[in-house]
Amino acid sequence: MEPKATNSVLDDITERFLDTGTSLLSNSSDSVFLIDPSWFEVFAGETFETVTVPLNRQLAQAIMLKYASEEDADMIIPVSKATSEVLDHLGQILSEEVQKFGGSCFVKLNTRSPKDFGYSDLNVRGKALFDEFLEKIKKDHPGKTLESLELANEVVCAFVRTQNLSLEARSGVEALHFLTHSERINVDLNRAISLSRTVKQFPSSILIRRFERDLDPAYEFRCFVYKGRLTAISQYFDFPFWKELAARKEQVQSLLVDYFYNVIKPKLPHENIVVDVGLIGGTKPILIELNPFAENTGTALFSWKSASDRAIMRGEAPIELRILESPREKIMDYLLPAWRKICDAKFKA
Repeated sequence: MEPKATNSVLDDITERFLDTGTSLLSNSSDSVFLIDPSWFEVFAGETFETVTVPLNRQLAQAIMLKYASEEDADMIIPVSKATSEVLDHLGQILSEEVQKFGGSCFVKLNTRSPKDFGYSDLNVRGKALFDEFLEKIKKDHPGKTLESLELANEVVCAFVRTQNLSLEARSGVEALHFLTHSERINVDLNRAISLSRTVKQFPSSILIRRFERDLDPAYEFRCFVYKGRLTAISQYFDFPFWKELAARKEQVQSLLVDYFYNVIKPKLPHENIVVDVGLIGGTKPILIELNPFAENTGTALFSWKSASDRAIMRGEAPIELRILESPREKIMDYLLPAWRKICDAKFKA
């Protein structure tokens, strides 16, 4: 007999939001803390091997101070010696854990990842990798420029793959660098510090996860679960057209639906939840992440603001796998200036 998902504060938040468009939380971003951070233990064998490094207020503040000292141009107070010592200690802890994964891991908080670092101008390794991708694309499309929509879409696909691969942390120092240079991490730690005044245990921690190079971003999906039913699925990275995915749409939907009902659903902690799933090598399902079914959770190709999309996510229409069926117009606009500059230099008319 499969365990029944229990009602919870998170389920109540979902019901209120879908019914009225408003949240039960004074700050909607707090919903990220309602997912039990030990969920990956329940799904051991179905998700990436994961180790938890607990945080406290002192460690969180040290990460935030480092972020502010390097990201905020108005910050005139340098990181103190005491803060540096705290960060060095954290770096040593992370180094020990990263080595257990053979020097290859993905680092994040129990809430969100530092994926915005991948887009930043500071991602030196990412820029070098992107240049390699572009060189191959240029050879495959001799004489073409970025005016070609097909070429531009391939470039953007390469950009997304670059960001994913460049977030492989190979040392504790590198893992800490990702965390201290991410606005997403800074925001979540700020919320954790605020919440820590009302809870016994500090609500934020660092997760170190095994890095999977064979998980292509074309095969990452955001799945919406309402009242225990899988109601909607979207490609996770919503701006590229993934040609290989479009050619396998029906097969992929069948894989994801079967995986959800046979493997994921029996262990879900909530009736209403958003589940991220990947297909390693395009075929082998793996659970990536659990997220709150709430307005601060991204919806990829769906929209909380759309009444028809909300009806689909509520299960009032047949399940839909939503993917792009063709490249977007002006797709190069999705690239930030520093990355667009690399493209323009590579594909000069």
